[in-house]
Amino acid sequence: MSQLRSPVRSIVAIAVTAGLAVAMLVLGGPGSMNRTVPEAAAASGTFYNPVADVYDPTIVTHDGDYYLIGTSETRHLQIRTSSTVAGLRAAEPVTVWSGPSSGIGCCLLWSPVLQKVQGTWYIYLSVTDAASPGAVTEAAVYALQSTTGDPLGPYTLKDTLKTWEQGQDPGPWEKGIVGPSVTEMPDGRLFFTSTTFGFYVQPMSNPWTLEPGSSMVTIDDGSPDHAWEGGTSEIARPFVHTQNGQTKVFVPYSSENHVTHRTNGGPCWSWCVGMFTNTDGNLLDPASWEKSAQPEFAGGPDSGLYRVLAVGTFSSPDGSENWMVYNASDSPGTDFGERDTFIQPFSYDADGEPDFGSPVPVHEAIPVPSGESGSPPPVVPGSTLADEDFTSGAGKWDVLTGSWAPCSGEYCSTGTGDNLTVIGEPRWADYTIQAKVTADNAPNGSGVNVVARAESASALYNLELLKDASGTLKWVIARNRSGSWQVLDSGPYQWSPGTTYWLRLDVNAGKLTGLISTDGTDFRQLGVVRLAGMTERAGDGDFGRAGLRTWGGLTASFDDVTVRANRPSWGFYSGRGWPGLTVDAGASHARDFCVNDYNEYCLGGEVNSTTSSISTSGVAGALPASYYQTERWGDTLVPKYPGDDGSFRYVVPSLQPGASYTVRLHFAEIHFTEPGQRTFDVAVNGTVVLDELDKVAAAGGSYRALVREFTATADEHGHIMLEFLPGTRADVADHNPTVSAIEVATP
Repeated sequence: MSQLRSPVRSIVAIAVTAGLAVAMLVLGGPGSMNRTVPEAAAASGTFYNPVADVYDPTIVTHDGDYYLIGTSETRHLQIRTSSTVAGLRAAEPVTVWSGPSSGIGCCLLWSPVLQKVQGTWYIYLSVTDAASPGAVTEAAVYALQSTTGDPLGPYTLKDTLKTWEQGQDPGPWEKGIVGPSVTEMPDGRLFFTSTTFGFYVQPMSNPWTLEPGSSMVTIDDGSPDHAWEGGTSEIARPFVHTQNGQTKVFVPYSSENHVTHRTNGGPCWSWCVGMFTNTDGNLLDPASWEKSAQPEFAGGPDSGLYRVLAVGTFSSPDGSENWMVYNASDSPGTDFGERDTFIQPFSYDADGEPDFGSPVPVHEAIPVPSGESGSPPPVVPGSTLADEDFTSGAGKWDVLTGSWAPCSGEYCSTGTGDNLTVIGEPRWADYTIQAKVTADNAPNGSGVNVVARAESASALYNLELLKDASGTLKWVIARNRSGSWQVLDSGPYQWSPGTTYWLRLDVNAGKLTGLISTDGTDFRQLGVVRLAGMTERAGDGDFGRAGLRTWGGLTASFDDVTVRANRPSWGFYSGRGWPGLTVDAGASHARDFCVNDYNEYCLGGEVNSTTSSISTSGVAGALPASYYQTERWGDTLVPKYPGDDGSFRYVVPSLQPGASYTVRLHFAEIHFTEPGQRTFDVAVNGTVVLDELDKVAAAGGSYRALVREFTATADEHGHIMLEFLPGTRADVADHNPTVSAIEVATP
């Protein structure tokens, strides 16, 4: 079996934004600007990872489209579909099945596998009665069957394959409940496989029924057999391959090893992937399975990806290529929840063994799967997370308190107390919720809200139209922590029941913006709140679902609810209060929007900060001093990945193609103190606009704001690319580029 072979296709190491290929252009011009910089070009059959942020992913192709499914932390099972792999990230999830509001299936739909068995689409998944594994009292494996020939279903519960209740031994996390899937052999035999701390197989009589009288066979109990393995072993979906007249069954498994720097003697970084192989078709005999002695797929510093796990396989749209999907992170730490969705091709060697190669670094372009014919969608401010007009009811919503009911194509609160309903995933972080709201009444001490980052009924943020106990009408931005309400900002607003308003609450890291409209088009900014201590960790108010709320005897109708991902905060209010984009480089991931130092909007660089004061006195167009206390910088001496020269870039999306925009770049020298100690270049859309910039000389000193403004034209995709490049002056020792903040707005 192959061990860590090189990637199986020729991958061109070039820099870009998501869905765009890059041509290399030699620019001429004054001074020393004759150098090579990348220029965004039309999509020509390449894409860049990661393609999504789905946990435990499964991808299938059907009629030229891709279908992606993964673990849901709510009761709603969703599939993303796109005609291109580049379009999966922005694809709106489609709910194909929903569990009950309480009891088993209410809270965590784990490791779903979408597959076609005997000509019919099925989803196999684990369901529980609690979101936290430690709180589970019931668990089961469901077989959902599509009622149509479409992978999007809808699906119904065909049967329950396995169940577990509290008190049974072993527990659901120990044997056979998690990671279910079905293996269909060429001769028609069916086998159920499952995992968690091992590898288990059981024969099936049909796609939804375990063979009567059979029992689960333990192929492997999950105990580590090799130095690179850790204490957990979880299998992924098996795949079958026939070559040279021999059929083999392969089962990738993920092994956890928290020794992240290989001091355990093996090549595994936190998580990596091994393989079980069966060559004789006897899937129920443990002796017929061979376990790989070394990882078949592992991350590390060469690729810049770590915590590689949950490998699955799928075919290209035309069926001619083999592809794999997996989770990984660019951080070598052990945080299991920090992972994105990656795909890349693989091949089989002459013996019919899979060659997964190594993870393709995020800065390398990958040719799209063969047969892909769609066009990538434009990059948008964020994908649509929810879009509800309630014409088909409110099946995606979960009522946390009070009572709610569909009403004439709207969604109405009907209780006299606190009424709260939510939608979405608990890990939603930065987004905008907007809703059309009409209050039926307005007793003293009542309000109507849109809600963001709802972790529970006692942990959320809201934008509210309030009538306080004295009858004063106002707007309020508030938060609830552990049942205790805190008003963050408020002001007078003369609203009235029976009148329709559009409420919009934008949450972006520690910044909350409330807006209101009376026509759904022209929005007035009500207030902006900046919160300290946002840690981007669940439980601190950084994550949670979107929702609607009324209280104090007020009832209301809601309609046209939209929730859109808000990274970057493009199209909403920037730090200056006008529509535009403000990037606080080197600050929190949400304010910098450079998630884990890579995504479709940025690549490369490190972060740096200072507590020293920054002077903005007399600097036209300067931002508040705090923006200059952080920076993103490129390290020209220590590469982050192969081919890294210390440059980094940002790509501003969602602009009007061909339109002109004002670009303001903000700098401050917070390391050196004298002119001539550092110089670097800046390119806009491939043209160098700042050549050998010396921040100290240009600003008149260190720790002083420097602003440079340009006019840039968005390309045919609606992008402006900003690149920060090492300088070349021989008399200067340091050429590391930096930037403190970026602003983009209509001139």
